Amino acid sequence: MPKKALPLLLATAHAAACVVFLALREPGISFLAERERARREWGYFFINSADPYMFIAERPLYNWSEWHGGEETWVKVLEVLNLPSLILTATIGGAVIAVHRGTSFGDYPTDTWIRALFFLAFSLVQWWTIGRVVDNALRRMVAPPSDVDQS
Repeated sequence: MPKKALPLLLATAHAAACVVFLALREPGISFLAERERARREWGYFFINSADPYMFIAERPLYNWSEWHGGEETWVKVLEVLNLPSLILTATIGGAVIAVHRGTSFGDYPTDTWIRALFFLAFSLVQWWTIGRVVDNALRRMVAPPSDVDQS
């Protein structure tokens, strides 16, 4: 197998999972509209215990608890596998979005797409790196012993 086949396979599989998420998950426009109204109208307050904890590409990610709306199992698995990327997206992407909002050009739907781009970049790097590490480990395991002179 070529050296970059496994990293490419993992990154491609992850990109396909992201496309499936976009195709299957309905955009949470009503949540976003209420949040945008709360941001633009002084004194308006919007909170709901079943609110998603994050939006990516206008798609909500819900808490895991059934009390708070729950999340589908396949999405939970993807969240766990992509935890480093989600943490980076929430911190670095959140900081960029905070600056973007300060320019008065930002709105919640645009912010979610900015977050989606950060997540896609971080997660593709994550899966490429995992593929490289696993590929290198497998190559070391099956590599023939070096011909070192024992004399």
